[in-house]
Amino acid sequence: MSSPGIADFLARLSARDQAAAWLAGELLEAGWSVRRLDGPLQMDVWQLLLDRGACSVRFGMERGRSDGVHVADRADGFRPLAEAMAGSAQGGTLLAEDPTAVFHWLTQQSEGAAP
Repeated sequence: MSSPGIADFLARLSARDQAAAWLAGELLEAGWSVRRLDGPLQMDVWQLLLDRGACSVRFGMERGRSDGVHVADRADGFRPLAEAMAGSAQGGTLLAEDPTAVFHWLTQQSEGAAP
């Protein structure tokens, strides 16, 4: 998290979606790579893409609102985190309710299981 751009994004995201900002920070601390950081662009648009192993996660904001967390799906691009988790043992776990469970699920996905 040494980049000022990432720190700026996380601070802005935290004010709008504390659980998503926490998750992004935890993934960065766990060694996930920053593939892309865009922002701020017109209309307060930001995007942070993190990668680890076979897993990619997107955090974004548009017009000052969080887009939520999205997980890469090789066939269809990115899909919402809850949808990606639906078929797993943690299906139905909401980020706001149990961010640690979501962090562990993403860690498992990055270690080889396709989301």
